[in-house]
Amino acid sequence: MRLDFRITFAGWLMPEHTGISDDLDLLLTALQPTHDKRLITISSYGAGEAAISLAAHGAGEVLAYDIEDARTLYQLISFKLAAASRLGSDDYLALMGLRSVGTRERVNLFDQALECLASEDWKVWSNRRHWAKKGLFFANRQTFFLQLLWGVVLLLTSANTRTKIIRSSDPGERSKLFRRYVARPWLVWLFDLVGSRVNLFYPEAEWRNSEYPRIHNRNPFPYFEHLVTAGITKNPLFAHYFQGDAAIPEEMIPPHMRRIGYSGFKNIGDRIKVVPSAPNQVPSLFGDQSCHGVYLSNIIDYLNRRSREFLCREVARVLRPGSPVLIYSSESFDKVPGGCGLELDACASAQLKAMDRVRVYALVRLYRARG
Repeated sequence: MRLDFRITFAGWLMPEHTGISDDLDLLLTALQPTHDKRLITISSYGAGEAAISLAAHGAGEVLAYDIEDARTLYQLISFKLAAASRLGSDDYLALMGLRSVGTRERVNLFDQALECLASEDWKVWSNRRHWAKKGLFFANRQTFFLQLLWGVVLLLTSANTRTKIIRSSDPGERSKLFRRYVARPWLVWLFDLVGSRVNLFYPEAEWRNSEYPRIHNRNPFPYFEHLVTAGITKNPLFAHYFQGDAAIPEEMIPPHMRRIGYSGFKNIGDRIKVVPSAPNQVPSLFGDQSCHGVYLSNIIDYLNRRSREFLCREVARVLRPGSPVLIYSSESFDKVPGGCGLELDACASAQLKAMDRVRVYALVRLYRARG
């Protein structure tokens, strides 16, 4: 990973998300998209990758909601679908930043995608060409987060130690080296001092309604160590940050971008509908018992108890009995309210948790709508 000071110091001004944020293979297993299913995704500052993957793999219709910025979600999905319709698989990966090419070539690919947009969307995206210089997947606050980590690692370690921390085949060695060279007491003290006063990493809604961000903000080193120990270069959420000039393995690429799934991506058509909603409001969902599955990332971490109860009841209302609901949470306790119409499927949850390669959430759970 190369340190880019523009990204590091201006990163907090970047979009919340523009790329992948979860393990989409796990999502496909949980919701099993087919042509006769209507599925729902609910995000906060979403990038649209979940909705795209479900539609590309056969869902008849995907309704995409965003409780913070539905307009940007629509713009991201529109741009990505336009780019896929125009570009081949390799060029699309380059545009996203998942294949190494020069800046000029990547901007040229961006301009080709612009030609496929409607005039209103063209006006929006023509002013965002700078997002494409490193690749669209790099134009988000997650990049800032990783750049900050990498800057600390560069400051405190030698090149040989850095290589071992990131690429050693022994998880124990990676953890030991991280603790010795990176998680130093003075640096832990400094983060605690700053993080107890300033929100460094989190959207305001999540910061306000969840305990986990405030703990992590003061001491991010256990989380960093967890990523390093689990294997950050084999994590689909982070692998592309450390690719250099090497190609990312197919299994690390979102499933709709792989060669075997790309034709479905190019031919999604109008099967994704981004539903307009007001910012900072939990939306009323479409239809009664007309949907076959719902996906929420850590959306419940952004909501207070009253809003969580409303959202979970809405989800239960629109689902057919027995339909799955995949819910992630950064908290270690269950935030799905009792009596909301959703029942935990403990066996399926354990299987999905074991499949999860991203490993950034404390809870990976599958619920089902009651009959």
